[in-house]
Amino acid sequence: MSQKQLTDEDIVKHFSTYEEFLDSQVTDTDLKYLEDVSVARQLVELGYRGSGIIISREQFAARKRQYEELKSNISTGARNESQAQVTLDNPLIQALAEREEDLSLGHLDTIVFLRTTNSRSHEVSAYIDLQQRLLSDDWRQCLTGRSPFLPSPQDLSFYNWDTGCVSSKNSDHFDIIGTDHSCLLFRNKIDHKIINVDPSVDDAGEGTTRHELPPCAWYRQCVLYDHMIQHKL
Repeated sequence: MSQKQLTDEDIVKHFSTYEEFLDSQVTDTDLKYLEDVSVARQLVELGYRGSGIIISREQFAARKRQYEELKSNISTGARNESQAQVTLDNPLIQALAEREEDLSLGHLDTIVFLRTTNSRSHEVSAYIDLQQRLLSDDWRQCLTGRSPFLPSPQDLSFYNWDTGCVSSKNSDHFDIIGTDHSCLLFRNKIDHKIINVDPSVDDAGEGTTRHELPPCAWYRQCVLYDHMIQHKL
């Protein structure tokens, strides 16, 4: 997805400062001809360069304050409860709790591959945009184990091994490249880096690390692909 599709919420979530947002749209060619980053930033701010997204410095500051206040309220409440009540016998729930702060700060985007059994005893698997799911679901319910964290047809890529049902769709943070469930690539929407989830390759992509969790009674297989957001300086 191009930056034209970024919303104001995406911008204040993933860029720490207004200058960082402007710099993300300045190209090497701009710097070559303009030879002054401040001039390049001004042209982006005025809408003459960059992707065409126009958000003023004042709008950015106001939205940033709103976002930080909301994020602080949600994260503090969830962290306090998760630290006290996290389900210790589930490696996945522990992993969610460990990644909570980086996810909420916009430093990290994580894809979870989960293979387990649903309520109908069907074996199902999915590639899950972790942050999207934890925002649409209830942080506290997931982190304390009171709400099951299961694959869904609404995830990035879903497969029911018993019925053969397959679905795939882009998420808030990732675009799908290719349609083969067994050989998928994902592109992060902020830094456009590619995440390779093929288990046969050693390199999951620039800025991405692969972590396979031990099986437990909750699931048959679980792999986390942690992608550290690489903001353009």
